Amino acid sequence: MKKLVSLSLAIVMLLTVFAGCSKPAEQKPASSGASSSAPASSEPAPSTPAHDEILIKLGASSAPTEPTGKAGQMFTDLVNERLAGSVKVEFYPGEQLGAAMEEVENMQVDLQQGAMFSFDNYTSIAKDLNIMSMAFSFDSIEHVYAFLESDLADNAFQTLEDSGIHIVTYKMQKNPRAIFGKKPLETVEDLKGVKFRVPNIDIWQKNFNTMGAVPTIVAWSDYTMAMMQGVVDAGECSYESIVALDLHKYAPYISLVDYAYPLESLAINTATWNKLTAEEQKVIEECAAEAAEWFTQYVKEQWEVDKQTIIDDGGTFVEFDKQSFIDAMAPLADQLEAEGYWATPGLYDSIQALPH
Repeated sequence: MKKLVSLSLAIVMLLTVFAGCSKPAEQKPASSGASSSAPASSEPAPSTPAHDEILIKLGASSAPTEPTGKAGQMFTDLVNERLAGSVKVEFYPGEQLGAAMEEVENMQVDLQQGAMFSFDNYTSIAKDLNIMSMAFSFDSIEHVYAFLESDLADNAFQTLEDSGIHIVTYKMQKNPRAIFGKKPLETVEDLKGVKFRVPNIDIWQKNFNTMGAVPTIVAWSDYTMAMMQGVVDAGECSYESIVALDLHKYAPYISLVDYAYPLESLAINTATWNKLTAEEQKVIEECAAEAAEWFTQYVKEQWEVDKQTIIDDGGTFVEFDKQSFIDAMAPLADQLEAEGYWATPGLYDSIQALPH
C-alpha cells in the first residue's frame, strides 16, 4: 500500500514538471490602442535592398572641360548622391574607354554600362537615325523632336533596345550646324568645286557632294591645321566649335544655314537598365534630364559670347539663300533610301509631313 502511494506521488510530481515546461506563451490583454496588434518591444523589420550595388561605368568622347564632359560629371554626381548604396556611377570622359564606336560595342557586351556622346553614333545599329544626318531634312529642333517622339522613330528605338542599348535621354541639345569658308557662301552655287572638310562618314560626303563641293576627309584633330594650310577651304560644325577650334580665323565667312540639329545622348545598356528597380530608373531619368537641361542652356549662353568673339576677331556672318541649299539637297533622299541608309520606306517624305 505504501508503495502504491509513493508511486502515485511520483507520477503527480512528474506531471507537474512537464506542465511547467509546456506552459503556453503569455497573451497580451486586448487594448483599444493602435499598437495592440504588436508587442510593445517589437522593432520594425529592416528594409532589404532589392539588389547589390550596381556599378555603371559611363564613358564619353568629350574631354572633361567640354560641355558634354561637364554634363556627364553632373549626371554622375547627381546619381551617386540620390542612389547612394544601390547604384554607383564612375565617369570616364576623353575616350578613356575607347572611341565612340568602341564604346557602343563595349556596352553591348557589358564591358561598360553607359555612354554619353553624339546621338548619331547609333546610326550603324538603327539605320532610320541616318535621316538626322542628311542635310536639311529638318527645319528646326522642334521638327527633330517631332520625329523622335512620333511612331516614325519607334523602329529605331526598338532596334537599339534589341541590340542592348537603352537611350535614357537624347535631349542634350547642341547648336545647329553652320558652314563657313575662305569666301562667302551665300548660295549652294558658291560651294561648287570648293574643297570641303568632312569626317569619314559616307552620308556626310554625299551631303556636300550633292551640293557641288569636293568632300575632303580630314580628322577632327587636324581640322584647324588643314584650314590653315589650304588642304580645305571650307567646312562645317555646330556653332560652339567655331571659336573652340579658331576656325573663324582661317575661314572667316560664316553662314548659319542650320543644315542639321545635332544632339548629345546618354545611354545605359539594356542588361543593366533591367536590373534597376522602377524607382531607380525614374531617379536616373530625372538626373539625366537635369544634366540635359543644364547642357542645353549652357551651350546657348556660350554661343552669345562666341558670336562677339568672332566679330571682334574679324569674322563675318554671311547673308545666304537657304532655299537654294534645300532645293539642291531634296533629291538625295530617294538615293539614300534606295541605298539602304534607312529601313522605313518613305521616311523622308513622312518626316516632312509631320506637324511641328
